[in-house]
Amino acid sequence: VGVRASPQASVSSVADSQGMPPTELLLLLSAAPAVTTVAPPAVTTTDMHDWLPAPPVSSGAATAAFRFAAAVGSGMVLAAAPKQAVVWGFCEAGASVDVVFRGQTIRATVAPDHATGASTTWRALLPATGASFEKHSLEARSGGRTLRLSDVLFGEVWVCSGQSNMQYPLGTPTCWNATNVNCSNPHTKQCSFGCTADAGAEIASMADFDGGMRLFQVGRMSSKTPLPDVRGEWLPPSKMGGRFSATCWFFGRDLYSVLSPTVPIGLIESDVGGTPDEHWSSPDAIRACEGPRPWDMPPGTVDSVLWNAMVVGLLRTTISGVAWYQGENNAAEPRRYSCSFPAMIEDWRAKWHALTDNATARHFPFGWAQLNSDGTGRQDYTNRTFNPPHPPANCGRGCAPACSGECLGRYHEWGDYGNGFTGLRYAQSAALRVRNTFQAVIIDTPVASGSIHSPFTQPVGRRLARGALAVAYGRKELHAVDPIATGAVLRAGAVEISVGGLGRGGLMAEIGARGFEVLGNCSGPTLCWMSSPISAASADAVTLSALPAQPQAVRYLWYIDAVGVHPFRAPIYTKALPLPGAPGIKYGNGELLPLGPFLLPL
Repeated sequence: VGVRASPQASVSSVADSQGMPPTELLLLLSAAPAVTTVAPPAVTTTDMHDWLPAPPVSSGAATAAFRFAAAVGSGMVLAAAPKQAVVWGFCEAGASVDVVFRGQTIRATVAPDHATGASTTWRALLPATGASFEKHSLEARSGGRTLRLSDVLFGEVWVCSGQSNMQYPLGTPTCWNATNVNCSNPHTKQCSFGCTADAGAEIASMADFDGGMRLFQVGRMSSKTPLPDVRGEWLPPSKMGGRFSATCWFFGRDLYSVLSPTVPIGLIESDVGGTPDEHWSSPDAIRACEGPRPWDMPPGTVDSVLWNAMVVGLLRTTISGVAWYQGENNAAEPRRYSCSFPAMIEDWRAKWHALTDNATARHFPFGWAQLNSDGTGRQDYTNRTFNPPHPPANCGRGCAPACSGECLGRYHEWGDYGNGFTGLRYAQSAALRVRNTFQAVIIDTPVASGSIHSPFTQPVGRRLARGALAVAYGRKELHAVDPIATGAVLRAGAVEISVGGLGRGGLMAEIGARGFEVLGNCSGPTLCWMSSPISAASADAVTLSALPAQPQAVRYLWYIDAVGVHPFRAPIYTKALPLPGAPGIKYGNGELLPLGPFLLPL
């Protein structure tokens, strides 16, 4: 599919191929009020200016004009109490700015911008304002000029970011063809990119949320230097329509439907397909993972091109949290990702907190979708040889050229071997050690064409919403069901895997289903991962009876295309409580949650 390209590969070629327009966990990064840049590069990733528009060139006068920032506009949602919302914009150097809100005049802070300091900005913290559907107005005044905002709501504001699977839009009212759900015609948008399941009905229903939801889509561009502003505008859902991120929409829609009392929801979408996390990371976050080992970031790495252009301009916006869907373009270097992804999370948090004058929580909730199944699954579960002293050359870019056991791990959990996503999923699960994080396991939502892009985005948004409801809003009962393997033992000639985080009905396992592999001696001294179908199951455990000699470890769904092309047919599920008030899901069961990939020693 071309998605396991390293950051050094041409991102434009990756995007074209997709049909689109634990490790050393870090010290906490210090909150820096300005975004810094690194020295001239020893290592440069990719020149983004070849595939995204450069930022517009403005005259000095236009840059200095008295105005609101792009992310501050009429019809927006601002953060509600107990948070304080920030409103901000640009002005002439030396100007004074007053903000008038609910009869109160607030003197704004005027200072060099938070990107490079080349322009002058003003900002003001509003009084904490309770969430409601009351439409507010406010004014900013300077030098005899008055700027006005209207139709402003106060509620919860979330950022959705990542690469193509977050960018994947709802589509158009006529793009979905229910008779092609099995992709007999694989060349349609629903089988490649750009048409979510039941798109027509989903887009039509967006108008039902116009009263309380607002959407902002950041204009896609890149920059080698930090930019103080972004491009975009706030719109009600019906006016944004099917071009908005499907995952972000379903995530926010479910939050809006479930939170009680109901409060306005603002969603900010900032994503670009075919991009590694280095593009979204500040220079500080990149430096946190530099080092001499094969899996470290090379010293002097320079990137940050989407951080510069599509994140920095949002950092004055008080937010509740972030939903993230990315990783495909880091799949060849999973061990590096096990540092770079947590580093990015903590750096975003530090800078968002500092640049909103501490109004955004220092450790705000951050959740992500673990990578989906991608491919046909035809080559899986074939008793693959495991030879630690002599690993094959396709161990993956992240441990090349030596393919050493030190890099690959005891069971080569960080290896690629043409499967890419296995180590990346492992890194994503490991990132849950970072506080206030949550993960949506979505490996059971593939598309029949085998594309990396699935139209079944409703369960992705819903599973992310479950995590956010628990971590951000204290609704832990809605995320208490989250299946996880808690142990594996060899007993009476069989392997027994215990599963926790189950619903009242326990686990549901398909007897005879493949998905498990046991490491042991398959023929003579040769080790292999022997496929071992589920032979029995209880309410909280599954049993594997077909074993190699001297079994050492067990792994589950350890392939890029682990469940093949059949959606909602993972070997093991459990049932969660319904989300009260959430809309129904036509494809897939919103309450069934799959057990995700894991690797455990025996």
